[in-house]
Amino acid sequence: MISKQARACILDSIFDSMTLHNANRNMHGPVASLKRFTAVQLGTMLAAVGILKDKYSAAPWAGIEIADALVYILDTYYIDIEAEYQFEFDLLE
Repeated sequence: MISKQARACILDSIFDSMTLHNANRNMHGPVASLKRFTAVQLGTMLAAVGILKDKYSAAPWAGIEIADALVYILDTYYIDIEAEYQFEFDLLE
């Protein structure tokens, strides 16, 4: 556990050290178009999100407000992942 007083200092150190992150901020990291999931990875994500949607939309969770909100969010994720999966899958053909 990191003490509350040390968190700001540690966060500053992370942002100061480009070896800990990059995300192409200084034009030396990979470009965004190279940061893609494969069709296999996206298929795995779809399956995992589907399992969670099924779990939290059924008893004993169905009808519980927080579970319903989670299912709504998972539905949105599923749609987004499915679109990206279809795009990547079409590239394979």
